[in-house]
Amino acid sequence: MQRDSIGLTNQNNELKFRIQSMEQQAQLRDALNETLTAEVHRLKLATQELGGNSDPSKGMVSQQLPISRQMFQLHQQQFRQQQQNGNTAAKSESNQ
Repeated sequence: MQRDSIGLTNQNNELKFRIQSMEQQAQLRDALNETLTAEVHRLKLATQELGGNSDPSKGMVSQQLPISRQMFQLHQQQFRQQQQNGNTAAKSESNQ
């Protein structure tokens, strides 16, 4: 009976961890989607401003860097959260 209870508790904790991880992934996906939407909008505006310019890359490089940095930071944040979640789950399982 106690073994069943411990098994159910472990399963419950694992499911809670999975739900938390899925929620974080959804938040990161939403943030990434917003960033990409803003980048598309910015590129459309830059294209309109350039008009008939034969070299569309002029003037865009400096604007792309902040967006690229944001994307990189977002990926770093996601990676760290996944590492922390993995460490937290391993600790909680070893404590039981």
